[in-house]
Amino acid sequence: MGILKKIKDTAEKGTELSKKGIEKSSELSKKGIEKSSELTTKGFSEAKDVVSKESFNEQLDTLKKEGLRLKKLFQSKEVIQLKTDSIAILLRKMGKEDEFFAAYEQLTKEGYKLVLLEELRELPIAAGFNFQVGVYFYFQHKKYIT
Repeated sequence: MGILKKIKDTAEKGTELSKKGIEKSSELSKKGIEKSSELTTKGFSEAKDVVSKESFNEQLDTLKKEGLRLKKLFQSKEVIQLKTDSIAILLRKMGKEDEFFAAYEQLTKEGYKLVLLEELRELPIAAGFNFQVGVYFYFQHKKYIT
């Protein structure tokens, strides 16, 4: 029985370390987003002198909308972002592997085939902010693949 206890203890320690790693990663992500927002705001202030006011405001509005869309996307608990008869799009987020694998398996069983991966790295609100925050998985149903 001693070996089983050691295995269980090791597994529990591994789970605890994984949770701490995810928490630290989340904390670092938040700090990175805050810093990049600060730098972006500073960059926008400097860009005002170079870009026309109308063009600048239009770009700023677009970036704000995209930032809100991404915020909503990452706060969502949904892994399947879009699903029709012919295509499906999954978003794999850090720390949500179990949900992702379940959705991936479900789509595969339904006849969808993975056709493209796209890393989501740079956030539009953060110039130079470049680390992987998620991965899009694009699927196409087999009956539509020629």
